[in-house]
Amino acid sequence: MSFQKHVFIDNTSIYKSKKNDLTLCICLGKNYIQYLFYQICTKKIYYLCSLLSEKSIVNNEQIEPILNHQLLKYCDKVYIVYDQIKNTLVPLPIYSKQHQSLYFQHTHDIENDEHLLTQIPRENMVELFAIKKTSEKYFKETFPNTHFLSLSACLLNSYFELVKNQFHTIYTLFLNCTENTLYLTLFKYKELHYHFCFELESAEDALYHLLNLLHTKNVKISEANFILSGFCSYQNEIADLLQTYFSIQTFNQNMISDELINEKEDFPIHILFNLYSILRCVS
Repeated sequence: MSFQKHVFIDNTSIYKSKKNDLTLCICLGKNYIQYLFYQICTKKIYYLCSLLSEKSIVNNEQIEPILNHQLLKYCDKVYIVYDQIKNTLVPLPIYSKQHQSLYFQHTHDIENDEHLLTQIPRENMVELFAIKKTSEKYFKETFPNTHFLSLSACLLNSYFELVKNQFHTIYTLFLNCTENTLYLTLFKYKELHYHFCFELESAEDALYHLLNLLHTKNVKISEANFILSGFCSYQNEIADLLQTYFSIQTFNQNMISDELINEKEDFPIHILFNLYSILRCVS
């Protein structure tokens, strides 16, 4: 099955700087790619595109349009952001680089062809995430000045900012759905209590993991805000199913106070919250 392409923003023709001042961000999932060319100094997006398939797996063919895009030659940095479940948070005081694989022993198997990288979503914690060594080599050889990030850590970074002054219930629960992944995050007031990534195949999966979290953490529905974002092909099914049991809010522009993006009217943040979170980390 071919990939469906959607261009949200295209300001390519009005880019005039020519000073290698663009940043390219590529969010890479199992069966989707989202990418944008962003000018940090002006907070302007010059191009934003999404490629998604319900069945096919991303390969080099989907990278080709990025390589051929005329704005690439003006990029001084490239961020490859991985959307996958092999990640874990570790408190910084107990983190040891020499024992990285041990932090996954109860959750995931780290294969010999995988490399562990780190990202700091907050000053007191580190996230470890796994990427294929072949993938790392390919991107380093293909793009200039390449950096690797975890979507999980980028989302978490945004959530910490949001709970500072946005929500006033005891608990705030964030759900972010991509085509194959559910990111489930729970705050009690401003303190992180839970953050985990699950494989996602249906709306029922999202409901199951949410109900299980509420049960294990003894969270009353009346004491919580539920914030949903994401863009998977069955996002509406997820929203409808969850609305049967909870009062679900869809993430919207009113929930953010920063001026990270000039084209707010062209940037559907409830769908592209992951890209917003990535921009927060790279700006």
